[in-house]
Amino acid sequence: MIRIAYGYYLLTGRELEVTSGLRTADKQAREMRKKATHGKSALIGLCKSAKLADDIWEAYDNAHKAGTGERGETEAMAAVIRDQVNKREYVSKHLSGYAFDVRNRTMNSCERDSFEAVVQEVLGSLHGHLIEREPGGEPHFHVQFDR
Repeated sequence: MIRIAYGYYLLTGRELEVTSGLRTADKQAREMRKKATHGKSALIGLCKSAKLADDIWEAYDNAHKAGTGERGETEAMAAVIRDQVNKREYVSKHLSGYAFDVRNRTMNSCERDSFEAVVQEVLGSLHGHLIEREPGGEPHFHVQFDR
């Protein structure tokens, strides 16, 4: 991440606005609950592992049907995510520290192009990828490293 931030600064003179990095199970559950309120496909469609996401959806759906409210739904999802992490199964690279998000709504097109160029240069040697916009979220870049 430091190489990306430094490269971006050299090209633009601006600092990156990192909005998310390493997440706890509780933080991941809060983020995933926002998507779950839009339906199962909104949640499952974002995840690399449909099985892991389906288990989290089931926890959300059961808690929702039981009328536990936002807190109960989030706690149920977090419990499943914690169990997965304990088995070294990660529904998101954020849980393992191999992903971060950068706000891009304040970037002009030149700054976006500069960011993308730096990321591609850095990730070319580290193996990873850039997702410009994840469905259902605030405008941001999602950068993750493959490990």
